[in-house]
Amino acid sequence: MSDIKTIAGWVAGILSFAAYIPYAWAIIKTRNSEKPVKPNRATWAIWTVVGLMLLASYRSAGASFTIGVPIAYALCGITIFLLSLKYGEGGWTNLDRWCLAVAAGSAIVWWLTGSPLVALVANLGIDLVGGLPTIKKVYLNPASESCTAWTMFFLGNVANLFAVEHFTFAIATYPIYMFLACGTMVVLLFLKQRAN
Repeated sequence: MSDIKTIAGWVAGILSFAAYIPYAWAIIKTRNSEKPVKPNRATWAIWTVVGLMLLASYRSAGASFTIGVPIAYALCGITIFLLSLKYGEGGWTNLDRWCLAVAAGSAIVWWLTGSPLVALVANLGIDLVGGLPTIKKVYLNPASESCTAWTMFFLGNVANLFAVEHFTFAIATYPIYMFLACGTMVVLLFLKQRAN
């Protein structure tokens, strides 16, 4: 059984890493088009910082087979954040500033509690808050995101569900959250792009 979980974990990590390739390519390729893919700066700043903290707290909470997805998100998120500085949008609206301030609080929560599980839950909440500017952007302008990349993110998180070694709160929370978050983004993208 652990062989299947190991394979699922590797597939999840590879798909999650690979999803950044079409996303970065879409950002660069469409920058001068009528409908450019423009990552939200605040979202990617939050996802970069929180991704690194999620990786550390999730590993400390005992994750092993499911660790590939947070590794891909932590490392590749930095690239998208850097691209967002040049080609992205947002970063200073009231919602963006509020999300950045809330994200900064997760480091304090982890430091005060010393618990990787508390930090994991806090970081997942902050990750969700960090996604709000992008969700708003997709609702208003669905062409500003890559359906291909988000579908690959979603598929990586589907595979990661099969890699969960123990369905305990500490281990299963991250893969379930990411499955729901990416699934929501994919559904929203497809619905909004079909409507336009």
